[in-house]
Amino acid sequence: MSGTGAHVWKTVSTIERADLDGQVVLYDPTRQQAHLLNTTATAILACIDGIADTTEITRTLSHLFHLPAAHIEADVARTVEQLADRRLIHRADAEPPAAEETGPDAAMAMGAHHGVVPVLATTSDRPTGPWTFTSPTFAALDLRFAILTNDHELGLYLTGVLTDLIVPEPPHLWYAVERQPPTDAAAASPGTDSYDLRLGSGSPSLSARSLSAVIGRLLWDYNHRAITTATAPLLLHASAASTAAGAVICPAPADSGKSTLITALVQHGFGYLTDECAAIDARTMSVRCYPKPIGLDPGAWPLFPDLVVADRRQPTKAWLPASTLTARPDQPPTRSPGTAPRPVPGTVIPIAAIVFNHYSSGGGATRAERLAPADVVARLARNTFRLAERPREGLGFLAEIAASVPAYDLPVDDLGVACSAIDALLLADR
Repeated sequence: MSGTGAHVWKTVSTIERADLDGQVVLYDPTRQQAHLLNTTATAILACIDGIADTTEITRTLSHLFHLPAAHIEADVARTVEQLADRRLIHRADAEPPAAEETGPDAAMAMGAHHGVVPVLATTSDRPTGPWTFTSPTFAALDLRFAILTNDHELGLYLTGVLTDLIVPEPPHLWYAVERQPPTDAAAASPGTDSYDLRLGSGSPSLSARSLSAVIGRLLWDYNHRAITTATAPLLLHASAASTAAGAVICPAPADSGKSTLITALVQHGFGYLTDECAAIDARTMSVRCYPKPIGLDPGAWPLFPDLVVADRRQPTKAWLPASTLTARPDQPPTRSPGTAPRPVPGTVIPIAAIVFNHYSSGGGATRAERLAPADVVARLARNTFRLAERPREGLGFLAEIAASVPAYDLPVDDLGVACSAIDALLLADR
């Protein structure tokens, strides 16, 4: 960045900031990105006021850290360039960077990962049709929905999968799954029926011969709608489980093992809260139970051979209602097999700990590392649904959580060891 010493810099006005124990987290709601600044970047940012140029910033830091200006000039220039490249600052004589690189938040990224983002609706009419099965109402956060189908066996299967979400209230949404037999009766054989999935009386959003694809789309669709319409102050992309000590929240991006770990924790004797979206009330430091069925990818099936049964309805995911799982008999003596409480939608549990789990081939050794609050805020911000809608309030909530709840980084190789490690963390923090 030679030759730029005369440039004066300003911070981008839309960037939100959280200061925790001398560290700074910046959140860009336009691009929906969180940045944890190191000591050098934090000091440089403090000098950027729309008046000082790069040379003056270098001189100020030279006096502050008692270092020759020539020794830090290159580091200052490089850091200023990185801040500008990330669009956290801009030259005072130029317009702020345009927002042409708008990024998806966690909910939209989840949609992109599955290759579909539905047109959202908060209500739908009850469609007419040849229905032989009407499901109970299911509650997904603030969304209530029910399912109609002319395939009675399918209706029973879906009700079983969603059993933990059953509530007595009427639904907001109606999903309809209509089985369509082949038009050529001579060609009829097992697996040749097709299925139409629609919301209310609208046009089919999916028509396929793959029953598992229709089921997967329906389960994904209601969950996505629940997340994008929920009114909770904070929605984390996380799994969560409970014990007598409180709830443990495990935030992580897609395909990082959240569902695998939560299944292991339930078998370890923990209560189930969610494996997808943790609705947080930062004022009471509590999490709301959203007991959607656990979705296990095929890669995890060998880890739970007693849970996953071969079924044409789930070749891409195994859907497990947590209330049907039982704790293993070899769990710690502090719990008894099968004593994990049945999940109740809407139940509120105080948060005891946050664990950022990730796979690590460490030969079974699992060691949790306590995280600094600023690191916690940055990690949570990267795994928060809809944070850009209210970035200042949301970042403030994340800072409150990070300051109040112990958080750890936990490499996971052996699930049993990881469950015991989480158990130990909760006991240690009581």
